[in-house]
Amino acid sequence: MAYTSVKAEVNSKSYPAVQVNVNGVYTTYLDWAVARDLKLNITKAVYNDVEINGVKPPQVADSATTYIQYDKFGVDFTVQKLDGGGFNFTTSSGSTTTSPATTATGSTPPSTDTHSYTMLVTEPSTAVAGTWAPIVITTMDNGKPLGSQVITIDQNGVQVCKDTTDATNGGYEWDITETSDKTDTMTVSWTDPAGKVHTVTNTTAFEVPQASATPTPSDDSTVVVATMLPDSDPSDAVFFEITAPNGQSIEVQLDTGAFELMFTTSTAATLGLQNEGSLTVSGVGGTASAYYSSASFSINGVQFSDIPCIVEDSFTGKPLFGYKFFVDNGYDLLVSQKHNTITIMK
Repeated sequence: MAYTSVKAEVNSKSYPAVQVNVNGVYTTYLDWAVARDLKLNITKAVYNDVEINGVKPPQVADSATTYIQYDKFGVDFTVQKLDGGGFNFTTSSGSTTTSPATTATGSTPPSTDTHSYTMLVTEPSTAVAGTWAPIVITTMDNGKPLGSQVITIDQNGVQVCKDTTDATNGGYEWDITETSDKTDTMTVSWTDPAGKVHTVTNTTAFEVPQASATPTPSDDSTVVVATMLPDSDPSDAVFFEITAPNGQSIEVQLDTGAFELMFTTSTAATLGLQNEGSLTVSGVGGTASAYYSSASFSINGVQFSDIPCIVEDSFTGKPLFGYKFFVDNGYDLLVSQKHNTITIMK
């Protein structure tokens, strides 16, 4: 909602202010920063949800700030009109920065609590490329969680998040990831209820795992070793590359739940697959039309020819390198998270 701006001064210092229609009468609402500068006991400072001494006074908000009804701050203001329009609000001390204000009844307000605002940010210094690295943020007051605080997060100099910490535990988590060797610089900022800006900058260096030699069982011989791609997660999905006859690389997913090799129509075009007979496939999502074919490709320079496969018309995910390939050819399979390799053995 748009409100009409009005010139306002508090102890001769200018503040943003607006006029709000309250029951047919226009009343001045002052920037909530007045409470901060008067050193009132701000017990909550969230956009459009400011509390003073645990009480939420009448307030409104626009895109710029939160405004509080001038006579609900809990201090005695003397109001005088300014030349040219607007108002000057004066406290008995005449200061907006050092002296405590008096309440509307003229009594001294309860002594303000001593606050010690801190922000704790933890972030891993290194992470494996293709995995998520969590940034955990906690806003606190006197070592205890202070919730509902607005924090911003910059990634490599660009703001990627502006959100509010958890109302109960003051916590917030933001996850980052990269698929190549790259270091991300993350900066978390928070303006505490006293107006102080807290800034914490950390870095996370993502590294692509390097493949190393995988021990082969004594009764097996190695056919080929492929490197797992950076976005692989052995607990979820493992990806590697095959090479089409035209030299184009194709990223596939190792899938022991898909019995055949299953390709998309676009991958079939790259591999030059022919329709060798139609069929209907069934799955969780229902049935779909497909056709049989035979594919030739290489893995890390080792050629595999005329491998039975299926091409599904409606399939749009990564090609599935099903376990039937290993069964039909008498291959053993070794997936090594330690060495970042997929080893096909005979």
